[in-house]
Amino acid sequence: MAKSPIQQLFDSGVHFTEMSRKQAESVVKQLVKQGEVRKKDADDAVQTLLKRSREASERVSEMVQREVKRQVGWMSDRFDEMEQRFDELNKRLSGSGGSGAGTASKAPSSPAASMRSLLRSPRPQTR
Repeated sequence: MAKSPIQQLFDSGVHFTEMSRKQAESVVKQLVKQGEVRKKDADDAVQTLLKRSREASERVSEMVQREVKRQVGWMSDRFDEMEQRFDELNKRLSGSGGSGAGTASKAPSSPAASMRSLLRSPRPQTR
């Protein structure tokens, strides 16, 4: 079965941007000139083109939102893993006893805890 000219437009990638009414009318006008669309069907073709364009834009938007959500979730999980590893490292360093050269008692808190503390502390006043 042969594809309609409008379907061919969508298949060629025109659907990745939402088309304005003016653009749709221009495309359909060209199709009428080429004899691909009858003049009496032009308004319906414009409406179909606009509807399909809008639907395609919505689908692309939904796909982008899903991917962003997936990536942010992955980054959040990764951050949680890293924070846990820093905390474990901090516990190992601070729990190593007095065998070191005094560094064990001065071990800083985890980087995440240090960052939280830094963000909570008031800023120093400048003169």
